Amino acid sequence: MKQNITLSIDKELIVRAKVLAAKRRTSISKMLAEDLKTLVDQSERYDTAKKKLYPT
Repeated sequence: MKQNITLSIDKELIVRAKVLAAKRRTSISKMLAEDLKTLVDQSERYDTAKKKLYPT
């Protein structure tokens, strides 16, 4: 299930992000969602690896 969120982002950054999104033929929303998923996945993999190395 998808849910909308509200973000406060500098206007100049939004302009630059729109250009980048257009070059990638996607939307800012999709770029943010994909990047956020990547960050969360990496963090979870790190935590899993750390638990394997240092079990409590």
